Amino acid sequence: MAFPRSDGATVKRVGAGRSPWRVQWYAGEGADRKATTRWCATEGEARAIEAAIEAGLRRPVLPAAAPAPVTKAGTFGAFAAQWLDTVVSRKKPGTVRSYRQLMANHILPTLGRVPLTDRALGVQAIVDVMAARQKAGVSWGTQKCILRVISTACQWAKRTGHLSINPCDRLLMELRDGTSGADDPEPNPLTQAQADAFLAWLEARAPVWVPYFLTLLHTGMRRGEASALRWSLIDFAKRRALLKFNYSPAAKGDITLKGKRPHEIDLSRDVVEALRGVQERIKVVDLDGRPASPYVFLTARGARVLPKGGVDRICARAMRAIGAEGHTMHDLRDTFATLHLLADPGRLLWVSWMLGHRHTSTTLDRYARWIPTQVGGATYADAFNRPAAALRQAEQA
Repeated sequence: MAFPRSDGATVKRVGAGRSPWRVQWYAGEGADRKATTRWCATEGEARAIEAAIEAGLRRPVLPAAAPAPVTKAGTFGAFAAQWLDTVVSRKKPGTVRSYRQLMANHILPTLGRVPLTDRALGVQAIVDVMAARQKAGVSWGTQKCILRVISTACQWAKRTGHLSINPCDRLLMELRDGTSGADDPEPNPLTQAQADAFLAWLEARAPVWVPYFLTLLHTGMRRGEASALRWSLIDFAKRRALLKFNYSPAAKGDITLKGKRPHEIDLSRDVVEALRGVQERIKVVDLDGRPASPYVFLTARGARVLPKGGVDRICARAMRAIGAEGHTMHDLRDTFATLHLLADPGRLLWVSWMLGHRHTSTTLDRYARWIPTQVGGATYADAFNRPAAALRQAEQA
């Protein structure tokens, strides 16, 4: 099907990276109508695509040659530099930026001078990188991204003849299984009594922080999601909030959610009441004419409450005071999930949605042991037991 001339194409300069020009057009009709985006390094390439679409061609054809092969890369660092310039640079600007940051900050300091040979760049060299990142306090989520970048680079090195095998094959699964100590941390929730004591301590010693921690505890919200929560995304009448952004310390700003999917969450009456109190307090503070912040959670100085710093110290003080030392901010998210599942296993789907998990199996794998398997004094295994009278009759027969 040819592209209708009326659709045309939009050519726009979007940045100063290696692919700063974007061409976007539509094809198809009705339910099959879809948008297509192409990233170009030069305006000339973008205009060529535009001309092809305007001419009504079935598909914009360009002499898009394959990436130049990487040659004479003595070390992994030299190979990575060429790989980033010739292969990765063809991807979206955000992806290019992410690859370069991970390579510069986490990979090249350890692997940069390693010879690009099967013997030198083996499994042990990759495990050493992961162990160093774990020792440096890098989260498991970032470690997975690091390993994927190394694996993608090694796969290209294999395709271009520098390596005969990819040393990262199946390594992510083996590390996740705990063989190298880099597995996901186990949930460490508070008990109901500890959660109540935590909130009571805040009300007595740090009441200004009660709405923030109450929201985390009653919704399972991540710290970054709480930092990016805006008043415009809260519907007090329906007692719901739309989680749409997540604050990233690395990007120093709001980015898309971890699951890449905005979703609504339910707010308890206590949370709604606490947030209304915050809203009224902000109105009083801003009587001097300053514009009110669009963000919900602010410090005493009017700055956003960020995932690190003072909020962690408040949480640590409260945990020490109630005898729950060692618990972290993330444990409030685990507490939300486990207390609801202990109260009613039927809430699994709802808990999974509230946590923003893309698959219910993620929630089940992480919190399955907190789902009760007994009712009253009997376990689920006793559900089909015959009554004692029926057993006696069977014995007499």
